Amino acid sequence: AITHFNTPELDSLVVVDCSWLLKAITLIIRRPELHPLPQDADIHHMSVFKNLYQRGFLHPEILPFLLHKLTDVEQMRIMHVMLQAGFIIPHRFTSDQAGFLVPSLLPASLPDKESVPDLPNKVYLALYTTKTLQLPAVATRAQLRQHC
Repeated sequence: AITHFNTPELDSLVVVDCSWLLKAITLIIRRPELHPLPQDADIHHMSVFKNLYQRGFLHPEILPFLLHKLTDVEQMRIMHVMLQAGFIIPHRFTSDQAGFLVPSLLPASLPDKESVPDLPNKVYLALYTTKTLQLPAVATRAQLRQHC
């Protein structure tokens, strides 16, 4: 299958081999304890590695480690594809630190009040829905805080 994205960042990208694209995405979105990579040994101690795989926070500075076999242009294209597909959501962690949330890597249980990131309303996902809390599939920060 040939895939083409109609966005300014990806208008020159035509994916002829979708397995290449999937392999690149799964270098980021994975469970390192189940699918370790050789470079994990060098970066598993870094806070950005722990933030990604324990909290679902993707900081851009980890990309060169995870996607080290890809060029800078290819890395940015992969990120734009992931944005278009909804695999990552832009997020500002602090006033001077931006990155992405990876919904599929968010913790399965509700975090404590202090660790709930500031997100735009209606970005909280079904991953935060539990049987006991019965939160809606999309909840605001305020709704989450009521249940913490």
